[in-house]
Amino acid sequence: MSMSTLRKLPAALVAVLAAGALVACGGEDSSSGSPADVAKEFSIAVANGDGEAACGLVSESLTGPIEDQGQDCESVIGDLGNFLTDEERSNIEDATYETSSEDGENATVEVDLGDETDTMELVMEDGEWKVAEPAD
Repeated sequence: MSMSTLRKLPAALVAVLAAGALVACGGEDSSSGSPADVAKEFSIAVANGDGEAACGLVSESLTGPIEDQGQDCESVIGDLGNFLTDEERSNIEDATYETSSEDGENATVEVDLGDETDTMELVMEDGEWKVAEPAD
């Protein structure tokens, strides 16, 4: 496959969101850690099919506009990990996640996969960092 391992998850998530198949989650509260911690937690949760954990880390800006579509966030995001191999899951877990900019309301996280770097955008919602844009 020609896409990076990390880009497969966000591309799949964006496709689901764009199709209007995902509802606002209202799942567990996100991690109160740094933006990099939240980005890594989200990526690993999606890769491992943990929709409950992943949905708790997604911003309302991704889920809000489509919350009336009748789909379950946890199931939809949880299914995205099924598209990855064990090696791809391992690459996501082993990646380096570093906050490259943060202004208190928005943050950018650089994700170093070794041979490629991607970025994730996060926003502060209710005192918690949430993934607003999974990758470029």
